[in-house]
Amino acid sequence: MYYLLAILLLVIFILFPLLVPQSFMRFLLFTGAISLSFIVGERTFLTSIGGISPTAFKLFAVMIAGIIILGAEKRTINLAINIKFHLLFITYATLSLIWCEDVIYGLRNIAKLLAPPLLLLIFQIALPSEQEIRKTEKWIFLGGIFIIILGIIADALGLKPSQYHSIPRFTIPHLNPSPFSFYMLMLTLFSIVSFYYDRKNIYLLLFFLFSIFCVLPLTRITIGALLISLMVFLVLITRNKIIKTIMFLSPIFLIPFFIFLSTSISILKERMFLNPEIVSFSTIFQNPKLFLEQLNTSGRTTLWSFALEKFFQKNPLWGSGAGATQHFFYEKFGRGVVHSEYIRLLCELGIIGC
Repeated sequence: MYYLLAILLLVIFILFPLLVPQSFMRFLLFTGAISLSFIVGERTFLTSIGGISPTAFKLFAVMIAGIIILGAEKRTINLAINIKFHLLFITYATLSLIWCEDVIYGLRNIAKLLAPPLLLLIFQIALPSEQEIRKTEKWIFLGGIFIIILGIIADALGLKPSQYHSIPRFTIPHLNPSPFSFYMLMLTLFSIVSFYYDRKNIYLLLFFLFSIFCVLPLTRITIGALLISLMVFLVLITRNKIIKTIMFLSPIFLIPFFIFLSTSISILKERMFLNPEIVSFSTIFQNPKLFLEQLNTSGRTTLWSFALEKFFQKNPLWGSGAGATQHFFYEKFGRGVVHSEYIRLLCELGIIGC
């Protein structure tokens, strides 16, 4: 039953962009953060090749449609030349299948790497004019507002994912707080840039709205990225040398401020440190080594060290091949996440690929 439904969805997601590409692009931007798990539930398809989640299944269908669209479009080659370095990167990743551990896992990872430039080319073809792009921008913001409303309703109805019942991390059903916060971060930056160019107050309101919901999932890396991104943005748009100097020096004040927040707000403190009861703002400045010793990376630093030793150090120049890390961790532990795309690419494609 579920496979029949999956096939039907696959056909829809292939035919939709072929028949009405502009409408499909807007639909994709409006519903981008919503997983197909809403329809088919939390299940995995094609487990024989490592499994494909409903979200990956949706992306796979869009990519098939995209390849068909690009194949029938005369402008594809000229547009592709503009992203030639990205295509060279994809070519090298494909060549790494020669020495990778498992071709299936390698192809899965190449598909992920291929998705961004493929979607970029599809958008350039489907939205040829500035007027069409402007219309589509509205759907990006509407999609963000819709996701926030969906999350609020889900919280009110008690539909929050079970693992977050004890921790007030905002998200929507079938979506981890981390990608939700990344999505909100993208919308936050998009809003402030739109306000800078168009000077419409609605963009400023959207900036504050999305920035609040960017922080609510309590994803540490996203909060840090938000602060850094806004600082970089202000440096780029500011012509006053005094303000630029202040912005360059701001990390001197922001780092202590971030440490103060992480040691003062109980929820952040519990997520930041292994033994939060022995950590305080004063003890960290008295003993800075304590901050590093107690920093809770949820096992990431150990995982990165292991991955670099096993996959990068053996083949530092050309890497261990596309999909090597995912294949190993799925086979050994049932999960293929290294929790850092930079580390994964360095391990799999080496110095040449990075």
